[in-house]
Amino acid sequence: MTNNVYILAFGVSIIFFICKLIEMKYVDKDDRLTIKHILRDTVIVYISVVGGHFIINQIIPNNLSIEKTTQVFTDPPNF
Repeated sequence: MTNNVYILAFGVSIIFFICKLIEMKYVDKDDRLTIKHILRDTVIVYISVVGGHFIINQIIPNNLSIEKTTQVFTDPPNF
């Protein structure tokens, strides 16, 4: 599994696009929703995934290690 957020966002956007096309064609059968609107929503999904990944990495960085041991001096000072 790759850690590249852009590939992940692209995959999520493609799945969203396919699901919206299937919904438009078979479930809703509504002509109000055009390909232009679906593409706009797909771009919004892509930007949301990238933005959400950025925000999560700002709150919880990848290099944060919870199991670090605290380094303390237990010997008497050498001065």
